[in-house]
Amino acid sequence: MFLGTVEFGILYPLLIVPLGVVGATTSYNFLAGLGGLESGQGIIILSFLSFIAYVSGSSWLALIGLCMVVSLLVFYIYNKPHAKVFPGDSLTWAIGALIAIMAILGNFEKIAIFIFIPYILEVILKLRGRLKKQSFLIPQKDGSLEMPHNKIYGLTHLSLLILKKFKRKVYERDVTYLIFIFQIILCLLALIIFRGGLF
Repeated sequence: MFLGTVEFGILYPLLIVPLGVVGATTSYNFLAGLGGLESGQGIIILSFLSFIAYVSGSSWLALIGLCMVVSLLVFYIYNKPHAKVFPGDSLTWAIGALIAIMAILGNFEKIAIFIFIPYILEVILKLRGRLKKQSFLIPQKDGSLEMPHNKIYGLTHLSLLILKKFKRKVYERDVTYLIFIFQIILCLLALIIFRGGLF
């Protein structure tokens, strides 16, 4: 698919793997700051990659992914919108690293990169703000959200602007769920685009 088979030789373990792990770990941490966003995204992505691992013959890898999914499901109960607990960098880094590790060990890097599009977009938008603009939104007294800047510096900002086209008041859960829907659509598209190499 896309580029076909690309042979990197010795560069793969020495350069591509470390860059992939560091890139996934760091960029996963960029899209954060709303209740349930980090844990919910982890549940969606790792569930999908666990399914991919299982159908491609790596049941052991699927089991590792599902262990994290179960942990995140429990965490999500307390982290969903109007969160009582937040994950912090340590959990987001762990999720990002696991995504990269599963992709590398399962040999489905292309699929992982495709479903990682929200995080690639987040990096691009963060670079637009010279990595100084945060993804947070401004809460109002009634719980609705407003933009912190005049420009878009993250997917949370973009999601809020899209939702405001349809709703007068947008709340934290609305923004979080819209990003979840985008992620699920990408996972379903990945099944269609890469089905030839899976089934």
